[in-house]
Amino acid sequence: MMLWSSYKEDSYVQTIARSTSSRLERPWEQLDPLVKEDSVHGMLFRTFDGY
Repeated sequence: MMLWSSYKEDSYVQTIARSTSSRLERPWEQLDPLVKEDSVHGMLFRTFDGY
C-alpha cells in the first residue's frame, strides 16, 4: 500500500493506492481519498499504546 497526496478538484487530498499483485511493479488500484479539502501531506505513526 502507498499513502500519497495529490491534487483533485482544486484542493489537495490524501489517498491510498494498493498493489493488486503484492509487488512494487504494477498493477496498482487507486482507492477513494481518505481526507479531502487541502489536507496536505500525511504521516504514519504509532500511538504510545502501540497502535
